[in-house]
Amino acid sequence: MHRKIKNFDINLIKEFATEILKEAKMAGKKLLPKSRGGFDFCLRTEGYEQSNAELKERLSKGEKIFVLSSYNTIGVGQNLQYKVPENLEVVKVNRYAQEEKDFDGIYLEAPTHLIVNLDMNNSIPEKDVVKFIFQDEFLMERGELSRIDGLAFIKEAFGNLSGGLGRFSKKNILYDCPSLHNYAIKNLLQAVGRICRTGLKNKEIHVYVDEDIFRKYDLSKVEKRRLNPEFRAIVELSKAYKEDRKKPENPVQRLENLANHSSLKSMQIIHDLKRRWSENSIQDWKDLRALSLKKPTLSEEEFLKQGYLSGLYFRAPEKRASYSYKQEGDYSKKIFL
Repeated sequence: MHRKIKNFDINLIKEFATEILKEAKMAGKKLLPKSRGGFDFCLRTEGYEQSNAELKERLSKGEKIFVLSSYNTIGVGQNLQYKVPENLEVVKVNRYAQEEKDFDGIYLEAPTHLIVNLDMNNSIPEKDVVKFIFQDEFLMERGELSRIDGLAFIKEAFGNLSGGLGRFSKKNILYDCPSLHNYAIKNLLQAVGRICRTGLKNKEIHVYVDEDIFRKYDLSKVEKRRLNPEFRAIVELSKAYKEDRKKPENPVQRLENLANHSSLKSMQIIHDLKRRWSENSIQDWKDLRALSLKKPTLSEEEFLKQGYLSGLYFRAPEKRASYSYKQEGDYSKKIFL
């Protein structure tokens, strides 16, 4: 089956399920009795309570159902456990076990749409543009996104709002930011948590993981947390996968991004002072000049205590008495340390 896929298509899932059953039957595998619509049960945010109630009722009668849903729909707070079907042998894993059991397995795909998506065929609403700008500014503030790229993304967002349906030119840069990685891992933790709510389970729990998850995310970040056995197993597999694929860290790049961000803040302060030249602004200018002359450098402790100074200083890659740099656009575009 070869087909160019642009959007999610439930009918394509049905076709794959049919082909899998055909192959299994030809291979002489024993198949369970066919369940009513068991391959395409979708849990959506809209009408969730009714759909979830129907799902649990059918599962409690012994049906085998393949459920499609998103990370947001079955996120934190949602209960997917159901009453144990008659004559089903289960394992009691703790003393809190009652009459309900967890799902038999889960497939985890690499999370998408972690940030407002501009890569679409129609312009996005104004509220999503505002949300995207906050997300973009947050990443720049943390030094995870350079000022050049961040402003370019904001420009694309406004272009999309005005009807220019261009696509993200450097979308992968956003999804490589550590904050989005952490957000993705949070979604994965919550998803696996949905099948770890009770003390009754099948003898075997099947957890299928998209290889992109191991390729993109460092799950060892959460290994010191209290994890359920299912996610603990995923973390161990991830560590083994990454053992021979380690990349050297590049802290200098992040420091350059932070320096560039601080430089822009400083330039904004200076421009604001020049636009409203008064006795107060003149005094502010003098204070700023005196500060830079008296304290060309700060200790880490002083830097952290004096929050208002964060826009006037930047960290060097290592302790040193001097540094060299070059800049572009009168300090408004890029700084190279």
